Amino acid sequence: MECPKCKHKQESDFECEACGIIFEKYYKRQKELEEMNEQEVEPVILPVKKSGTGPFTWIAFGVVISSLVFLGYQFYLKNNQKESVDISDRIVTSSNKVEDRPDLQGVAKQIYQARPPRNYIETARNATVFIETGWGLGSGFFIDAECHIVTNRHVVEFNQNDRTALIEQLKQLDRVIKREEKEIARVEKQSNRVFDDNFRRRQMKEIEKRKEKLNTLKRKYSDYKYKLSYDQLESLEAGIEHEEDEIDRIEKELDMLYNGNYQQELIEELNKRKNMLNQAKKQYEKYTEKLENSKSGAVGDDIKVTLIDDTEHRIVNIELSEGLDLALLSIGLTGCPYIEVAGKDESYLEQGKEVFTVGSPVGLRYTVTSGIVSGLRSYAGKTYIQTDAPINPGNSGGPLIDNSGRVIGVNSAIIKNTEGIGFAIPIKSVFDEFGNYIN
Repeated sequence: MECPKCKHKQESDFECEACGIIFEKYYKRQKELEEMNEQEVEPVILPVKKSGTGPFTWIAFGVVISSLVFLGYQFYLKNNQKESVDISDRIVTSSNKVEDRPDLQGVAKQIYQARPPRNYIETARNATVFIETGWGLGSGFFIDAECHIVTNRHVVEFNQNDRTALIEQLKQLDRVIKREEKEIARVEKQSNRVFDDNFRRRQMKEIEKRKEKLNTLKRKYSDYKYKLSYDQLESLEAGIEHEEDEIDRIEKELDMLYNGNYQQELIEELNKRKNMLNQAKKQYEKYTEKLENSKSGAVGDDIKVTLIDDTEHRIVNIELSEGLDLALLSIGLTGCPYIEVAGKDESYLEQGKEVFTVGSPVGLRYTVTSGIVSGLRSYAGKTYIQTDAPINPGNSGGPLIDNSGRVIGVNSAIIKNTEGIGFAIPIKSVFDEFGNYIN
């Protein structure tokens, strides 16, 4: 079968796999255009003057011009008609029941019953999975009925660079914890003084004691300033100055401690630092557990896959790509819903093409975002799809799909400190890497 529009050759005679037109509708539309062009334009006869250019002459001229424009437009439509694909007859409504899809079996039937899709995007969503490991979250999607799951390698493998970065984060958190513990001890000491009546009495006695000493030094200085040596006088002056400074310091501290505003400030600072300490300790425990989980052994240990109907499964087999950030997982089931492939060449990756991502950013499961294909980029000899569709942490490994719900890529990476610049690995690369496993 050859597509009458784009000349793509295929076996199916229902819909073009390349441009998406419905053959029956396309032929029907072309026939309508041909019938329209075969209709004759009835001549318009108007009275004219034998000479001059009166109003009737201009009317007749306008009619002729209008007829020519109309015929030219019909000719243009016939030769340049672009088929608009109507998908309304292929949208699945929420009222559909499992009995309406006798072709579904196993997991696909189970998921269809739990979450009947209402459009192409939700159909692809139902074939997307949530992946949870001991060190993070990610996404993936079924690529065939044998329940093979495509995802990113970094979702299921904790590499050495990540481990080194995690160790450095633990060191920083340890410094934060020690600093906050020290500051909390200081603030608590100040706070205890505020509510300690004995401390206030001790400080008042200390002031009285120093004032007595100060007076003694001043009298001695006054009585013997002409009898003492220069060094002795200088020592007395230093003693007087020291006592005055200490008295001033203690009085200011007491004023500050027993000021209502300062008491409130101490309480607020203490609460703030305790909260910071608790957060740092929780983060430290989380990262410590993450580091321990990364040492658990072979890739695939403790990886949990959750389907959209909330059923959970463990990985029974995993294949890793050596050259790309790709992995192929198996959960040991059959009859899974899977996402159709848009194509295995770059002809379906034109700039401006509308695309959608499905994933679980920051744990918000099965979130859908949209954008366009911004371009194709090459890095280290590999091709990547650039898109402005948001790709957030947790979206990694999820599908990048077109508006017909067909997968065109695997969401993989973003550029830090930028917005609207994400990258996906073309689906062709998945088949290049794992074609022998995918049915």
